[in-house]
Amino acid sequence: MVFVVWFLTTFSHYIKLFVPDILGECYWNEFGTFWYFSGFIGYLVLAHYVRIYIDWSLKKSLIVGLTLFLIGYAFTSTVYYHQVQVATELQQLELSWRFNSFNVVLMTIGLFLIIKKINFQSPTLYKLVQDISKLSYGMYLAHIFILNFAYRIFGGYFSTPITIFLIGTVTYVVSYIVIKALSFLPKSKYIVG
Repeated sequence: MVFVVWFLTTFSHYIKLFVPDILGECYWNEFGTFWYFSGFIGYLVLAHYVRIYIDWSLKKSLIVGLTLFLIGYAFTSTVYYHQVQVATELQQLELSWRFNSFNVVLMTIGLFLIIKKINFQSPTLYKLVQDISKLSYGMYLAHIFILNFAYRIFGGYFSTPITIFLIGTVTYVVSYIVIKALSFLPKSKYIVG
């Protein structure tokens, strides 16, 4: 039931376009009445549910996962294209890719279903993924500093898709290296997770 309520809250950004004050909202609470059933906590519930309760075949996981991802992506790109034409504020432009919107959730469910079916036969690859998983919180905390630095290096020199790819890749790899190095310090678990 919590998952259903959370999923319904992912429509709130779009509902507010037509009925701005319906959810008892104030400036610091974007979900109003549904504060305790909304936001990023739903992704934890979703990941737990997919991991524990969904045991589909590879074919079904790929079909359903890819379909959900493409529906979410199509909605995201369509709304973004429309908003580019009419947006007067940056918040309006970002409407389609807000992390707690249903289209992003559909893409996430699709990716969760597909990623769950990845089976690591190589112990080395499994160990790397496990290490990245352990360091992911620290990588999350550090990535914005590295992202800004990477943008200064690559921004404006390449086409937008290549720039996004380069900045994303460099940010991810350098974040991992920096946090891995920090993980060798005493009491580093308080910094890197």
